[in-house]
Amino acid sequence: MEQTKKPLPGAVLLLAALGFVLGTCEFVIVGILPEIAEGLNTSLAAVGKLVSVFAACYAVGTPVITAATGGISRRKLLAVLMGVFLLTSAASFAAPNVAVLYATRVVAALVSGTLTAVAMLYAKEVAASEQTARAISLVYGGFSVAAVLGVPLGTAVCQILGWRWTFAVILAMGAALLPLLLRSLPAVPAQADSGLLKSFSILWDPRCSLCVGMILCSASATYIVYTYLSPILTETLGLPAGAVSPLLLVMGACSAASNLISGRLGERGGLRTLPMAFAAQAVLFALLPLLLGNRWAGLAGVFAMGLLMYLLNTPAQMHALSLAEQDYPLRFQPVRLRAAGILQLRHCYRLLHRQRRAGGVGIPPPGPAGGNVRPGGTGAEPAASARQRPPDGRGGILRTIKTGSGRISPGLF
Repeated sequence: MEQTKKPLPGAVLLLAALGFVLGTCEFVIVGILPEIAEGLNTSLAAVGKLVSVFAACYAVGTPVITAATGGISRRKLLAVLMGVFLLTSAASFAAPNVAVLYATRVVAALVSGTLTAVAMLYAKEVAASEQTARAISLVYGGFSVAAVLGVPLGTAVCQILGWRWTFAVILAMGAALLPLLLRSLPAVPAQADSGLLKSFSILWDPRCSLCVGMILCSASATYIVYTYLSPILTETLGLPAGAVSPLLLVMGACSAASNLISGRLGERGGLRTLPMAFAAQAVLFALLPLLLGNRWAGLAGVFAMGLLMYLLNTPAQMHALSLAEQDYPLRFQPVRLRAAGILQLRHCYRLLHRQRRAGGVGIPPPGPAGGNVRPGGTGAEPAASARQRPPDGRGGILRTIKTGSGRISPGLF
């Protein structure tokens, strides 16, 4: 008989909850941009770049912050970063103007990536060796759940209580989670750091750089298609606009399942699954133009893309951590943190994808004079004011924003 798997330690579930809190903070901004613009008495364009600024700071800041903090005691680092994260959430709640909100989002971006890297290291340490892949995939799963549930729930809070209370809820969740994390996670003493440049030597190792390259190529291809998923569904596949939101919800479920499958792959195949998963994605994207010629084949291809979306996550993370542990033992602790931080770049693509799906806020819209050309219309329409409410009155959960090529529902995905 097959031996029953041991349950994961409770600390891993707390780390997954941390992923949910961080993911909600990162992604929810897209669903509440119009309310922020109205509340701060500014234009939608003025707040629109909050998403891209967060993503840029996340991309640049994560490797730098993980590098600078690699020699600090792990639990102390977690406590300090969580403290800063909570302060930024409180400052976002109280932001008197858009400049302060930009500042708080920059700081939040700088600490979020490092917190994610710390969570990955803790997931490996608190779980048994045979549970490492499942533990890492569960932490990644927290971000997927944030995308599927956290964002629409945060948007609902915004619609009922106002956008500031969305940050208050994030603050409350983080404050409740911090003492539980500190009580459950082991103290990992600081180790001597051999220097910033030497610690980054893992980047020049082709086994690491090729892994990072696969992640970047995979994320780029996936989110380029994802950006135009709504017009693909409505115009290319001929589906009604009302079907877009349910299909995006199914895609969210597929992406969450992809994280779980990624854990199984890392558990059973390890590094061998990386090229296979990458090749499967490459074949799918090569066939996708042909599949989109038929409605049902196109839908199958889109859902397959969701299932393949995060297959590289866990094997790549485990490979980077194992590489730092086995081949860079003298700089093991700092390099492991930096290796974990480098692989968080996928979130930047995810954030920028959300900005594009939210009607291209912060990006010059299509059509003359900054207007949007309505499909079937006669010309350009002026961009909607931040104060205008959607006709259904439900705001961000099922809000549809018109773009030059279709209708989308950013609150769900």
